[in-house]
Amino acid sequence: MNYYQKFLEQIENLTNVKTDKNTKPTLLLHACCAPCSSHVLSVVAEHFDVTVFFYNPNIDDEAEYKKRLDELVRFTGEADFARDVKVADGGYGPEEFFKMAKGRENLPEGNERCYDCYKLRLKKTAEYALMHGFDFFTTTLSISPYKRSDWINEIGTSLEREMREEICGQCGSVTGLAAQGGSDDVSGFAAQDESDDVSGFAAQGDKDGLSGENGAGRIPEFLFSDFKKKNGYKHSIELSSEYSLYRQDYCGCIFSKVERDKKLKEKEAAEVDSCEL
Repeated sequence: MNYYQKFLEQIENLTNVKTDKNTKPTLLLHACCAPCSSHVLSVVAEHFDVTVFFYNPNIDDEAEYKKRLDELVRFTGEADFARDVKVADGGYGPEEFFKMAKGRENLPEGNERCYDCYKLRLKKTAEYALMHGFDFFTTTLSISPYKRSDWINEIGTSLEREMREEICGQCGSVTGLAAQGGSDDVSGFAAQDESDDVSGFAAQGDKDGLSGENGAGRIPEFLFSDFKKKNGYKHSIELSSEYSLYRQDYCGCIFSKVERDKKLKEKEAAEVDSCEL
């Protein structure tokens, strides 16, 4: 499937969800870091009222987590096209990632552990989008040439389908759920995994004024993505240079860090060997 083409089709159909001519539909954009967000925001900010959701429990080092979050906040404050973008912090919590990865610590990068890491982050994004009434949700992950766009889009569409089946099955219509003003529990989707408590996110969103105007209960649509297309990844590198963004050289998890360190040592050893010849 051409996910980039699907994305373009959704952009063309945005008028279907606008409440009036002067209002952009809301988008909750999961972001892993500022560099990956840079190009994506340059594309989506024109069409959406964007809130960036920084939820990355794969980052085990708290200093690294804060560094990436701070850089994201700085970028959205400096880039003209991102000035109206809000940033929501999902909170530092690597225990959720380690619980998911248990028993699969020795798998190589790009295996099922990575798939479930994508799913962990996208599921929380979908829950947050549902609780805060966003029209769409998606992620910056597809900008990376090291991330599989087919996995990302498969997970996103599956989560949207699960929300529709569960919410519509509980109350018959989404409108009815929203009209009840939160008197009914809509956390069943999150409750599929007891470790994913979204009540804290909902309370934080209300405090920060991030709730969508359409109200909790609106089922968000997954926005297809393959942001690396049309030189997207190259553009992200150019923007990173323009804004002097911190570009990490591993995904954030301890397993990726160990693999990176191993490759660096192998490279250093090879360079030493070549010098001795």
